[in-house]
Amino acid sequence: SATLPARTDQERFSKIIRTGLIGYGIAAYSYLVARPGPSTGGAGTVYLLCGLGVQIVLIAARMLIKHRVRDEDIARQSILIVELVGDAVTVSLFALGTFSAIFRAPEQF
Repeated sequence: SATLPARTDQERFSKIIRTGLIGYGIAAYSYLVARPGPSTGGAGTVYLLCGLGVQIVLIAARMLIKHRVRDEDIARQSILIVELVGDAVTVSLFALGTFSAIFRAPEQF
């Protein structure tokens, strides 16, 4: 099992962004989809939950890369690329979920 060197500032920043994305996803789901009243679920729920699922897959992908790729530089670059793509997909899904919930129940906002 390979161990990667200490995190760089870019990697720390990426981790902070990921934490914020997950926090936003949970907050958006709680506020826009899971609150009482007329149903605003449907597509919004699917998008938000898929965004959270992408982040869980990223955690697994990071662990897999760390344990399978022998070269530390390639492992670090691979992790950054996978996380960048995953974060872009997550942001897109969260935006779609948020807008879907807003457009389904505009009178509540």
